[in-house]
Amino acid sequence: MWLLCQRRTKLDNPRLKRLSGAYTSLTQHTAKSVFPITIGEVKKQLEIADSDTAHDEYLQNIIYAVTQVYENDTQQKMTNETWNMTLDQLNGDYIDLHHRPVSSIVHIKYYDTSNTQQTLDTSVYALDGTTGTVPGGNSRVLLKYNQDWPDLADRWDSVEIRYVTGYGSTAASVPQVHKQAMLLMATMLFEHRGEPTFASLKLGAAYEYLATRFIRPSYP
Repeated sequence: MWLLCQRRTKLDNPRLKRLSGAYTSLTQHTAKSVFPITIGEVKKQLEIADSDTAHDEYLQNIIYAVTQVYENDTQQKMTNETWNMTLDQLNGDYIDLHHRPVSSIVHIKYYDTSNTQQTLDTSVYALDGTTGTVPGGNSRVLLKYNQDWPDLADRWDSVEIRYVTGYGSTAASVPQVHKQAMLLMATMLFEHRGEPTFASLKLGAAYEYLATRFIRPSYP
């Protein structure tokens, strides 16, 4: 694993209040079916002919690995996945979602005071970036002007926010800077199999140079 330097960015508007004191849980509803780099792109990076299929299984395993590492390093999701965030309360002006970018909110459901599940109308809330355009921040659910959160039943799972993460449903939708960082890591894993560390490799520094621009607020 490569140690990336820590970078913190102040995202909060001091006039807006974040959801606080809530119990939250997170589950994956739908995993990604498409990965952000393809075997063809990795072969081109490694100068392996498309017709040479001898390494295809290993290259696919590398793609799985570098995607997981890069997404963990940056706390970004490259291609579409669907997640459920469960809350026991709603308060404040906005709710931070765990992943970014978020391309859309599928729904916000809640149990009202009679313990009946309802779907919150989209007139009440918005995705950060207003239209959900990626990558406009898009990791927060904002309470719209002159709106209030609904009253809830006293349950640990009183609210469910289902959202879609990622830049799109295809590898081509992923910005090239992210793809290049993952291709550099794929090169290291392919060309230096079995080596205990990558710390002294120039490719490792090149990966960090790209990845640190998108690093999550705290690492690891």
